[in-house]
Amino acid sequence: MISAQLAVEIALDAARSGRADETIVLVTDRADTSLRWANNSMTTNGV
Repeated sequence: MISAQLAVEIALDAARSGRADETIVLVTDRADTSLRWANNSMTTNGV
């Protein structure tokens, strides 16, 4: 998977090379982690 910043740069470079008058790039970056308690200590879902 590529980073959100790299995706924006690729899209904007493509727009510049195509001589676009206007360009809009929308990127949503998301990460989820679940925490739980086991044996009196906090643990994660492995992510």
